[in-house]
Amino acid sequence: MGNDLADLGSAEIFPFEPDWSREPSASMVLVRRLQQHRGTSANIEALTPWTPEKITAGFTITSRREQYDCIDFFARHRGRLKRFWFRHPAAAFDLLEDVPAGATSFFCRPNAATARWCGQERIYIERNGDLITRRITSIVDDKPNNRLILNFATQLAEPVARADCRILARLLLVRFDQDRLSIKPATPAVGTTVCRLIELPAEYEVV
Repeated sequence: MGNDLADLGSAEIFPFEPDWSREPSASMVLVRRLQQHRGTSANIEALTPWTPEKITAGFTITSRREQYDCIDFFARHRGRLKRFWFRHPAAAFDLLEDVPAGATSFFCRPNAATARWCGQERIYIERNGDLITRRITSIVDDKPNNRLILNFATQLAEPVARADCRILARLLLVRFDQDRLSIKPATPAVGTTVCRLIELPAEYEVV
């Protein structure tokens, strides 16, 4: 077994997981413009068809090596300028059954995924310490069987047992929403930092 990373293009995955004790937050960014001319009614115009997510999350850095890696990642992505993948901290899907090797779909519990699906989303699975990533090509709401069918682009190299699946969630394509990274030391080796991220929904298909 090992990591099975596919459909990510040239963008890296942010290597740190949010500190759950510090309550990561996610909100939708509604890009709208209010227009009104004298003597007319007000009109709200959508500037983009997307509603990107904005995430603020705290991270605990547990060693000098991790401090270096965190600063190096931020510097290589030049603050706000370069995109990367971020593992959304909230589970998006719940597997209903084991998935065999060679499969190109998952059966999951119904949720509201079809309402926001755009056609280029990526997902990740954490399984026994390994990471699996795939691009979702379609989501089918199988109402007669009370399940969602997630179809993805690349076959699984190894089976995924439902009991081994720690989390099945979305990979967001993001950039930093800040130009400075500060690590607050608690000890010479341990520190904390807060990162603000903004999703880039218009760029999924070009990665």
